[in-house]
Amino acid sequence: MKKPLLNKSSKKNAMPAPTPSEVNALAALYNQKNYAEAHTVARELTARFPQHGFGWKVLGAVLQAQGHIDDSLAAKQKAADLSPNDAEAWSNLGNTYQEKNRLEEALKCLQYAVRIAPTLAVAHNNLGITLEKLHRLDEAQTCYKTALQLRPDYAEAHYNYGVTLQKLARYEEAGQRYRLAIDYNPNHAKAHSNLGLVLKHLSQFDRSAKYFARAIELDPHFIDAHYNFALLLMLMGELKAGWAQYQWFYHPNNTNPSKPNPPALQAKQWQGESLQGQTILIHSEQGFGDMIQFVRYAQHLKAQGAIVWVLVTTPLVALFKTIVWVDRVLENGEQHTAQYDFWVFPLALPYWFQTTLENLPCNVPYLSVNAQKSAWWQQWLASQTPAANKKIALVWAGNPVHSNDANRSIALAEFACLSTLPHITWISLQLGDKARAQCLESPLNILDVSDYIHDFTDSAALLANVDLLISVDSSPVHLAGALNLPVWTLITAVPDWRWLLGRSNSVWYQSMRLFRQPQRGDWGSVLREVKKALETLS
Repeated sequence: MKKPLLNKSSKKNAMPAPTPSEVNALAALYNQKNYAEAHTVARELTARFPQHGFGWKVLGAVLQAQGHIDDSLAAKQKAADLSPNDAEAWSNLGNTYQEKNRLEEALKCLQYAVRIAPTLAVAHNNLGITLEKLHRLDEAQTCYKTALQLRPDYAEAHYNYGVTLQKLARYEEAGQRYRLAIDYNPNHAKAHSNLGLVLKHLSQFDRSAKYFARAIELDPHFIDAHYNFALLLMLMGELKAGWAQYQWFYHPNNTNPSKPNPPALQAKQWQGESLQGQTILIHSEQGFGDMIQFVRYAQHLKAQGAIVWVLVTTPLVALFKTIVWVDRVLENGEQHTAQYDFWVFPLALPYWFQTTLENLPCNVPYLSVNAQKSAWWQQWLASQTPAANKKIALVWAGNPVHSNDANRSIALAEFACLSTLPHITWISLQLGDKARAQCLESPLNILDVSDYIHDFTDSAALLANVDLLISVDSSPVHLAGALNLPVWTLITAVPDWRWLLGRSNSVWYQSMRLFRQPQRGDWGSVLREVKKALETLS
């Protein structure tokens, strides 16, 4: 980013400039969102007055509205260079740097804008957005407060303030900001959608649904609103409607980082066509737990006369070869050379089979245990644990890159309340050096078996030789459930959609018991309930 130059001018050397009527006409075209004509007029002004900043400023804004971000950046840079005292030009430039994720350059532009025009609310708002993206949330809040002091009816600043508060899990306050944004701009679809999200976090599910529905009404192509509405509907047990909304997750314009990219394959994506005598590939997506849970739909595909293949990553290959409905398991890379007719993402299958709570396939067990590995674990555990002890496997944390991991994982130290229970041998199914170190410090005297776990068949064989798995919401609970082995799953007050609401059993796994937080963040109550249940375990 070029530094602003403070050029001096005089009447004697005044540069040519558009007339006030020309300036007003171009501004009117832009404000009316007549971008095509505004583009033409702005080009004409920049050709006639190349050293005057206004034409470049409007041209940059028009190009950004038309989606030409690189061209917009060049025009806005020109405008800022020609107008060193035009804070709006510098704010606009910072906004475009921000959109291109060039945040440090955005920060410099916006800090300069608020320095030369401390009363420009839009610059403070844009600076807040940049600071929020840089994870400087306290500073972002200060910017939004300043913007709102200058313009109390500034809907966008209320909305952005709400986004920052939501990231801080201050849901009540975030909701207040979103409501103010809606008060000042009733057509603000993003504010409606985000208010739906915070109401969901606050367990106000019916109200949440209304705001998602209104967001979609305001913007029928609002992908995030459709997706979040889908997760809410399924959490509330409205699976059929939820799966229909969920298909927006696969939209090519979806920017959700967990969305799978459509694979470049010669086969067609399955859209419900006849499968008699056809080969279909269930293509991997998202996490291990999702693949384990939804591979059950291979039975439905098989019932339609299909030859069923599954693509998975290496840790699942041997395990999935035990599924009787799967004819072939592919590893990553083989999908580009093998010949088949259709492919489908696993989480699209419930939609095509119109899954409801009434017809949901709870066809467990559909995975099998390797007999040789099971025998090894039986012998090893017998050598390590007293025969009279209950053997309980434990998982206290999920994948740290998961978007909700901070809420779903539990510090191992919180399980210390279980250490007074007699005749239990605790076995860690948590992998990694950090988990190994935590086991050494825990009063539970946990057996660390991570050196013997190489893939999911090793974990499956271990689970077949313990009395129970206790775990947070992570892939091992799906493994135990699909094997129809006893598992207690510890879930948040507002859990992942698949665990539904207000029940202690799982509709997906017959052998699973659910332990729910009574309120957000309260793992202490969950573990006290677990302790009581263990005391009565026969």
